[in-house]
This record gives sequence, structure tokens and C-alpha cells, in this order.
Amino acid sequence: MHDIHIMTDIETQDTEETAIIMQIGIVAFSLSRREILSKALLPLNIEMQTDRTRSHETMAWWDKQPNKAEVFGLSETHGIRPEIAANTLNFIFSLCSGCELWSKGHFDYPLLGNFLYYHTAQTPWKYSRIRDMRTLLKYAESKGFTPTTPENNHNALEDALNQVHTLFQIDEFFTKTGGR
Repeated sequence: MHDIHIMTDIETQDTEETAIIMQIGIVAFSLSRREILSKALLPLNIEMQTDRTRSHETMAWWDKQPNKAEVFGLSETHGIRPEIAANTLNFIFSLCSGCELWSKGHFDYPLLGNFLYYHTAQTPWKYSRIRDMRTLLKYAESKGFTPTTPENNHNALEDALNQVHTLFQIDEFFTKTGGR
């Protein structure tokens, strides 16, 4: 088993797999050493994603978020071209073919898979490598774990980093309690 893991978080304008992606946060880490190895924020150009979707409900939700201007400001016209982001992600994932791929829930990787397949005709990971942070967190909480990391603030990189730190805390909790 590889000791390099990848955590991703994305911010979108829809909840469908075809959503416009505003940001992708990606963090490489070692779980055994509880160490961040590398991190990146990819703000994507929204205007160049004319073939992807946005929903009224998601946009209404964004209107209520205190950091909407920050998230949207990075992406509206100055973000990375979608095909460059897709090639960058394919490169990152290809370097880590045996890595465990984490996200909080089952939203990020199906959407990223759709995005990557559209732009590069490939999805560079095996379905069995994907891990769900939300399920692990609920299980750990049922065993007495209480996270001390901040709630998501909807900046993809900060959220991915928070999720990695929560995973480190869960690993430490199960190490101390003998996995019970």
C-alpha cells in the first residue's frame, strides 16, 4: 500500500456531475507520518465552461455565503482554462496511480471524473482507490471522536486541508484507542 494519499475538494455551481467547477483544491499527504507533502488550488475560468451546468438552487446558496466574492473572483475571468486544469489533474493523478484518493462524500470524484473524461477522454484512477472522508468521520464520531478542525469555508484548498487534518486526528484517535 502506498503511503501517499490525495485529498480533493471542489467548489461548483451545480450539484450535478456536469457542474461548472470554480475551484479544485488538492492536497498530497502521508497518513502514516501525518504530514502534508504538497498542495494546490486550481481556480477554473467559469466563462470557458459553457458546456457545463449551473443550478438556480446552488447559485441561491452561494448568494448566502460570506466568501462568495473571493471564490467567484478567482474564477470568473482569471481562472485556469478548463483543458489545462484537466491535463494538470491527469498528470497529478497519473503520478499517484496506487494512491488512496479521498474526498468528503461521493460528490467530488464523480464530478471530476466527468470533467476529466470530457477534456481528456480518460479518468486516471481506479474506482477502488476512492475513499470517503464523511463516512469515516461519522464512524469515528460514533466511537467518541470529536473533530477540532474548522468547518468548511468553501475555499477548495482550505477545505481539503481541513479534511486532511481531520483525517490525521481520526488516525491518531484510533491509534490511541486501539481502533475501537
